Amino acid sequence: MSTVPKQIVAAVSQHFASALGEVPLVFEGEVPDAADATLWVEFRRDGPHFQLLSKDYHLITLAVDLAIMELIGSSNNVYAVDTVVGTLLPYFDGIVIPDLGCMRRSTRLRIHPLGRLGRDSLVKQTTMEATFTFEWKGTLYGTA
Repeated sequence: MSTVPKQIVAAVSQHFASALGEVPLVFEGEVPDAADATLWVEFRRDGPHFQLLSKDYHLITLAVDLAIMELIGSSNNVYAVDTVVGTLLPYFDGIVIPDLGCMRRSTRLRIHPLGRLGRDSLVKQTTMEATFTFEWKGTLYGTA
């Protein structure tokens, strides 16, 4: 079995983590390591999905959803989430994956300020969503 799907997910998560600096990036369902984390980004994805176009030629699609999470009342900076959104904006233009190529954004970037997660929740959330695609020539399952 090929390691290409893992390589894609690792490269994409590292791409966004490199933009965040001190703000932790965690995978969906995880919590940040630091007990005092008041602002973090949750990495969610759908894919990668491979569509075979011809022999060993694939169209790869990956939907990325970054959820910026903030504990309500934990910061004096009311623009903390907006700052993270602004920092991440240029990183949605394209993603270079070493040894594979460059993923381009194939949908519009959608930003949704969702607010509190629930009536009793102390966490508010903003999401940034986009889908990336690229064409790749190679085999997924060993030699042909």
